[in-house]
Amino acid sequence: AGKHEQLPVFDGELLMDVHGTGCYTSQAAMKWYNRQNELLGDAAERAAVAAEWLNQGNYPKSELETSWKRFLFHQFHDDLTGTSIPRAYEFSWNDELISLKQFSDVLTSSVNGVSRLLDTNVKGTPVVLYNALGFAVNDLAEIEVEFAKAPKGIAVYNAEGKKVASQYLGYQDGKAHILVEASVPATGYAVYDVRTSGAGMQTVKQQHANTLENSCYKLSFDANGDIVSLLDKRNGKELVASGKAIRLALFTENESFEWPAWEVLKKTLDREPVSITHGVKLTLVEDGDLRKSICIEKKHGESVFRQYVRLYEGTRAPRIDFYNEIDWRSTNALLKAEFPLAVSNPNATYDLSLGSVQRGNNTVTAYEVYGHYWADLTDRKGDYGVSIMNNGKYGWDKPSDNTLRLTLLHTPKTDKGYTYQDRQDFGYHTFTYSLLPHQGELDKAEVVSKAEVLNQTLKAFQTDKHKGEMGRTFSMVSSDNPNVIIKALKKAVDADEYVVRVYDVAGKGTQSARLTFAGKLVEAVETDGTEKEIAKAGFSDNTLEVTVKPFSLKTYKIRLAESGMEVHQPKCLALNLPYDKKCATYNEFRSEADFESGYSYAAELLPDSITVDQVTFRLGEQE
Repeated sequence: AGKHEQLPVFDGELLMDVHGTGCYTSQAAMKWYNRQNELLGDAAERAAVAAEWLNQGNYPKSELETSWKRFLFHQFHDDLTGTSIPRAYEFSWNDELISLKQFSDVLTSSVNGVSRLLDTNVKGTPVVLYNALGFAVNDLAEIEVEFAKAPKGIAVYNAEGKKVASQYLGYQDGKAHILVEASVPATGYAVYDVRTSGAGMQTVKQQHANTLENSCYKLSFDANGDIVSLLDKRNGKELVASGKAIRLALFTENESFEWPAWEVLKKTLDREPVSITHGVKLTLVEDGDLRKSICIEKKHGESVFRQYVRLYEGTRAPRIDFYNEIDWRSTNALLKAEFPLAVSNPNATYDLSLGSVQRGNNTVTAYEVYGHYWADLTDRKGDYGVSIMNNGKYGWDKPSDNTLRLTLLHTPKTDKGYTYQDRQDFGYHTFTYSLLPHQGELDKAEVVSKAEVLNQTLKAFQTDKHKGEMGRTFSMVSSDNPNVIIKALKKAVDADEYVVRVYDVAGKGTQSARLTFAGKLVEAVETDGTEKEIAKAGFSDNTLEVTVKPFSLKTYKIRLAESGMEVHQPKCLALNLPYDKKCATYNEFRSEADFESGYSYAAELLPDSITVDQVTFRLGEQE
């Protein structure tokens, strides 16, 4: 308090107590689109940096900036918060989808540019896997490969030419869908070889099942499709609290008369939710070498739920996925995923995107709280815990020492105001949440990396066969300290330099890391968030030395030496088009226009040609 000792000192969060508790969940589509744009924009920027440095294309700064601004514009009250009028979301969703499309185009073009320098001359069909994260990823990749007909068998080989585990998922619209055990370097690329084989592939006869098991876990389901037992076989530990079930928990009374979409009331969460019990059907739909899945179908009123519980082998074996497809038609309802666990602690840890925080059980002023990619409940003894991750949800609550709940959908009961909100979020939703049990204390760096992998998945691009001087793998930048995550890699706003942002995930003390780049550094400075220089940075050859305080973010601006790669010139051919309208005229001849009701564009303002992405488009005659 300094000179005013009489003032109280508050150490903690300034959470929204009541007003705003619904905003973490309302308008689920906006939350989903926003998360996907954040991820795709980041992936596109990193790939565009690599493509430009390798002289395979110009960095599309204008397109990227426009796409970022278009969807970030909606990060305000009442839009992303989910409290706008329905008409507003027709425009908001449109903007979100346009940005997704433009980010996707930049990403595809940039990966294609890098791929030109990779050796894709494999025996089968070459597929380039792209990892947008700043650390090497060993995970499963879902890829699509075009074949004239469904293959009898599939074999996949990695960048070193070694056969890797794969699972054929199906054939649709001329493409084979395959799950592959993959390893891709940090901010990098790897060439995989997909071959057809004569060996027959195992098909799954879909049948009723109430257990699911892999090398790590055994799950048992009751007649409602809820998980009544989750055994960690590695540690001999049951994870579900006695007499409870991991389930979709439905609150069938969700009154919020004054501020419906804005608020989830505590009296709602104090009630006991119910299981969804109508039309329950459990079916084993996958039983492969890499993934096993049970599909649970059920109904509540007009709402239809389809949940795929997935177990894996290989590098993803420690993770349990819950992939959901929900056609939501329930009024006066709040849907949560409920996890009553056989671990107990009055405090849980929640991800804040940049850092994490511990919070206690529900209170009058903190009963519906926010979290980003993950939350964790580790037993007070510190010997075991469970992290819960997701790819597009933000609301959480903790009703007891052993229970965490993730909020999925919020459709409040209204009274005299905002009556249109009693149908909010009606429609089709897809999302995933995952369990990541762990022995011992919470390892924040580990759960952050696993949550990043869940969200920023490996991306696959089928490509052409050709030789390449870079070989079959390439990494643009990596960090040697798992506690120091590369948060961004992009072009500087006002300079011909690159910007890299890093942050500390552990929060346990000052961290040092070495960032290794694909090329030699010739200049490096530390900047503030607006990219203004504040200090010189230490570097040597291709390595940047960084130091980060607990949970802090640092920004560096760097200049790399030329890659030495030959500049790629796009091949383009102008088409002679038969014009039949005079759309542009000079002022003295404006009466000759026949474009729109006698009007035309001003020819004085138009160039003879326009160049976009190194392709020149010539305009028609203006006279």
